[in-house]
Amino acid sequence: MTLFIVSCPNWSDEDQIKDYSLYLRSNNQSEWIFVTYSSVETFDVLFPSGDHNLFISIRDKRDCVTQINHTSISVRTDSSNSFHLLLSNGNPTTKIQVMNIISQEMNQNNVNLLLNASSSGIPLAEISVSSLDDSSSASTTTTVTNTSHVSMETLADMLDQQQATNREYLMKIIDDLQIITSNSLKLQSTTLVQLTLSTNELTRTSLSLASERCLKLSQTLRKMSKRISFEDLQFITQQLSQCSTNLLTAVNGPLQERMIVLKSDFNSANRLPDDYDTDLESPWSNPHLFTNGNDYSPSTIEKGRNSFYQNEIKIENEMKELQMELNEGLNIHLNVNQTFLINSSSMVVSIVKLSVDSFLNKTLSDQRLSFPSQLNLSSNQSQSLRFTIERLSSH
Repeated sequence: MTLFIVSCPNWSDEDQIKDYSLYLRSNNQSEWIFVTYSSVETFDVLFPSGDHNLFISIRDKRDCVTQINHTSISVRTDSSNSFHLLLSNGNPTTKIQVMNIISQEMNQNNVNLLLNASSSGIPLAEISVSSLDDSSSASTTTTVTNTSHVSMETLADMLDQQQATNREYLMKIIDDLQIITSNSLKLQSTTLVQLTLSTNELTRTSLSLASERCLKLSQTLRKMSKRISFEDLQFITQQLSQCSTNLLTAVNGPLQERMIVLKSDFNSANRLPDDYDTDLESPWSNPHLFTNGNDYSPSTIEKGRNSFYQNEIKIENEMKELQMELNEGLNIHLNVNQTFLINSSSMVVSIVKLSVDSFLNKTLSDQRLSFPSQLNLSSNQSQSLRFTIERLSSH
């Protein structure tokens, strides 16, 4: 809860200073997090607990940037909790900072909880989907202090009671924030990544809210893409792409039995609907929807109901539309033969803009590309195509 004062005095530019942006990276993280921005040289900021490295980006009105490496800081957890007051009465920038702080605290708690469960004999592959590099889990093993045994049932309770409801609450707050500038897009997209990073703690309500918000941000970004710098577009695209991957992982994890089913979702799926007596088309009237065979035992039906409603979350189309919006924005800034790469803990994506001649002779993973006969490629027409390469691993 300590309010830090950041001062960047005596900076000047013939094109005038546009803003000062502050980024943070914790010792156990590989990616920089956008913390806040200001149009004046002195501003206030809240930091999450932990050891952090900072840098400040100073930008003029032509979007030219100078980056200054700042000091490292160490922040302790404050036992007094005034977050609720700040979320209720704070300005939008303060609310975003607080949400980032709470999200990072919850993400660290989630890592510790899963490692604790693993030390109790529960395979991590049965309760969570690891990141691509899995470096964050490895680097945080020394922070685990609670070595008490955790059962699968206890773990499900802890995930629900401690954090899943909090993420849903924060998701509703971010859904009400305005989107005005590219900086507000950067802040909100960064916060959404942190809120969705622990994919095993996202309720169905959280997933729906986050999906709608990410799509709205991508649509706004595409409309702004001609008026903002490529660096801002790149950063926001990376954040929204990572968020979409988090959401798809969170939806599919329980269906693939790779995650614990949250008790709040399970209870909601098996609660008799209020309109059950009047809604003749209610899924509850058809138990065949909830079982694949002839097993109509209560436990099988209850598990089937949860899977049915989990499968009803239709965010895949929203995430495809999000990617199309992001590609449209990137297409404005990319030149021919230029590549845009997203390499994060949850996804690796490469987007390249090619001329027709070079594209027709392109190979990908040692395989020559072939195109549908109905696809008409002409030199004066832009065409977006998407290819997916699956990389299998032991994780």
